[in-house]
Amino acid sequence: MKTKQFAWLASAVVSMSLGLGCHSTGNNERDLGQDPSDLGLPRPDGSVGDGGLPDLSQVPDGGDGGTTPVGALCTATGFCFEHPSRFGITLNDVWASSPTDVWAVGESGAILHFDGTSWNITPSPTRHSLYGIAGQSRSSILAVGDAGTVIEYDGTSWRSVDLGTSANLYDVTMPAGSEAWIAGEKVLYRRSGSVWQAVTAPYAPTTKTYLHSVDASHLWMTHAGVVQFWNGSAWTVADLDTNLGSHAATGISGKTTDGVYACVPQEPYPLRKWNGKDFVRVMMPDAVRQLAQNQCAVESTSAGDVWLFGNAGIGHFDGTAWSVTESSRERSVRSITSIGSTGVGVGTYGRILTRSGTGWVVENAGPGSDYTFAGGIRAKDGVEWSVAGGSLLRKMRGGPWQKTPHDKLEVGGILPIDATHAWAVSTSSSADAVLYWNGARFEPKATAAASFWMSQSWQSPDTGELIFVGQSGIVSYQSGSFTRLLSVGTYGWVNDVDGVAGSDVWAVGNGGAAWRRKAPSGFALMPTGTTVDLAAVHVVSSSEVYVGGDQSTLLRFDGSGFSSVALPQLRFGQRNYRMVVGIAGERSSPRGLWVLVSGGEVIELHEGKPPVIHSLHFEGNSIGFTTPNELVVVGSGESIVRKTL
Repeated sequence: MKTKQFAWLASAVVSMSLGLGCHSTGNNERDLGQDPSDLGLPRPDGSVGDGGLPDLSQVPDGGDGGTTPVGALCTATGFCFEHPSRFGITLNDVWASSPTDVWAVGESGAILHFDGTSWNITPSPTRHSLYGIAGQSRSSILAVGDAGTVIEYDGTSWRSVDLGTSANLYDVTMPAGSEAWIAGEKVLYRRSGSVWQAVTAPYAPTTKTYLHSVDASHLWMTHAGVVQFWNGSAWTVADLDTNLGSHAATGISGKTTDGVYACVPQEPYPLRKWNGKDFVRVMMPDAVRQLAQNQCAVESTSAGDVWLFGNAGIGHFDGTAWSVTESSRERSVRSITSIGSTGVGVGTYGRILTRSGTGWVVENAGPGSDYTFAGGIRAKDGVEWSVAGGSLLRKMRGGPWQKTPHDKLEVGGILPIDATHAWAVSTSSSADAVLYWNGARFEPKATAAASFWMSQSWQSPDTGELIFVGQSGIVSYQSGSFTRLLSVGTYGWVNDVDGVAGSDVWAVGNGGAAWRRKAPSGFALMPTGTTVDLAAVHVVSSSEVYVGGDQSTLLRFDGSGFSSVALPQLRFGQRNYRMVVGIAGERSSPRGLWVLVSGGEVIELHEGKPPVIHSLHFEGNSIGFTTPNELVVVGSGESIVRKTL
């Protein structure tokens, strides 16, 4: 039984159904609950759909979430994480004043707080990604991030602090009292009392920088292959003992001066210990050192209690010997904080680890959670569908998301034809480019005409014809065979396709290309007035079509031509606001037009009203209405979030 302090995290994280998003495939969704019926289109096996609901109770459940319970993690504007049952937000750093006061910061200005019972997203004064957090007490905490971002917590709320710099700031430490240090791209600042001043170190930090302090006279700063030490009055350069002299430390930890360690991945021996003057290599058994050669994080509570976190597991030093305590994937751990024998670690896609006593527990373990994303969101006959690397995700409306493993990689857009069967596309130049879910597994279906990397698919509500788009062109599937409708040499890629009843079908691609087909004629190139790559198309009617893409581009076709739709200029995170990824709804209706952009933002647009910006704190790749009043976004870390209008 888990006891004391951080043990509460285990039950708190597991009890919540949360989720995430990233990596666009050009998905665009309409009213997904209104997707066309099977229309008698024969399946590849010759059968015809009966429209029956699947028995999802028989689908293997990977333990990956359920319906959103009371207390689920939600953004300030009501997007609630429902899959998987873990945080989907990439967390870069964590700090705690006590087991009931834990703070974590991450992408797109995310600030999460644990109060001993539950995690909550706290209102943030920034949309810039945050990289470092440190504090002295419950009412004195600092966090730093991109574009000179500094925010401070006074026990009640977070507020912005202006240091007068636009440099990316990577880490912060608070050695004692009101003293604080901030390091970033070619800048270093020190606060003594209430005044911040720029400081010149022997070597100005030029890359990702890490700070660590035990007290006011023991402070370390590392960047690239350089370590510098502050003794309370002056900086000196220390040795990092690297083979090539260029490998960078990825963190320093230690609560006592005789137990300070630094991590240096890409080295045969990835751990270094401070000897009072320099960092020296720590010799350890092969089984331990190999855990962290590609990725490394360290937490040292004392000279006799040191933890090494790597991409292949966890190692521990008890003061006498090193041992392997966990050999499962921990590739995403970025930061750890401890109080005595309890602690919490955070990382990519919301990875949460908790310590109680002699071991660490991965609270959100799941296959593929480190590097997969939910791709596409569609609904049919009361069943919602999405896909992730190696898994098919399905749920009956109001029920839990359930995961069925499969052996196809990079499965993208999903197109259900009834409650148990679906088509999908993948980034493959073989028969796997077009896949068919037969109720139990994915079958490769692409013939030569369709054997190229595919981006999206669409089904005609009139004829049941399937349209697949991707690299090199547009392909039709009817009567069991594929036919190439359009070959694209000049533009090189078709990214998305959508249409409405009446066979008004649109596709968009690179170089500002947009094609329109009104049956029985073929696809004709339409002038868009732009040359940027277009990633998404959303067809409301023949006189209301939206296309979006790179350089913050959103265009509307009114039946005769395209015009630009103004979007607010946002700045956040390293990627900044660059691309329109997906589009849902319609600006002419009360529910409005919803635009998913890169970097974790959704922009809500209504005629005659100012835009509303919703921050998701994760990278979304697809957006759509699964019912007329339920909007769903999927993306990185197999994330799925839902908002009820």
